Amino acid sequence: MSKLQPTTPPKGVFVGINIMTPDVLGYYKLRSGYVELSEGTGFQNGPIFGVTVGEEDEKDPDERSELFFSKQEALSYIESLS
Repeated sequence: MSKLQPTTPPKGVFVGINIMTPDVLGYYKLRSGYVELSEGTGFQNGPIFGVTVGEEDEKDPDERSELFFSKQEALSYIESLS
């Protein structure tokens, strides 16, 4: 069973829309910072899922941000970060 609980991040943590994964599926709180899970279509028309890690006091995405080809892989990765 997943321990992830959707949340709303503070304003300014995630600014703008990612061109590859424009459809936001949810936000999650980590021990330090927040995660945005988003979805889009890859170059070969398959689904892709972006995990963007953001901190309240940082402007740029964290180096832990990753791209996945399945939603379950993305959610597992988010759980590993929390």
